[in-house]
Amino acid sequence: MALALGVFATIGLFSLGVVCVTAFAPGETFLIRPWAPVTLRFLWLTLFQAAGGVIAVTLIAQAYRIGRPAQVAVFEYSFLVFAAIWGLALWGTATDATSWIGIVIIIVSGLIVARLPDVRADRQVKIQT
Repeated sequence: MALALGVFATIGLFSLGVVCVTAFAPGETFLIRPWAPVTLRFLWLTLFQAAGGVIAVTLIAQAYRIGRPAQVAVFEYSFLVFAAIWGLALWGTATDATSWIGIVIIIVSGLIVARLPDVRADRQVKIQT
């Protein structure tokens, strides 16, 4: 719970800083351009993404608590795959070839790690016998 709260507190503070910069010193670049009105679709998708983020961060923190960190870390990178999907859904940005290569590496790594035997289980069996 503390890890999840820490993540969201950090995101919230960073977001507050960006909003302050945008409000007091608007510019033309992506991060500091002036505030633009949002659509109902954008709000719905953002709320859906936020709810999913809360659930995902809480579950990944729990996974680190009970799982093997080396295995959990690979699956944590799946957020990059979802970032590409949300980028397309929210802003219509297409994923470039380099990003697709990264996405394939993440998926293949996850498949490989998922198929590896649990070394801890083998060690526990040997210790008990």
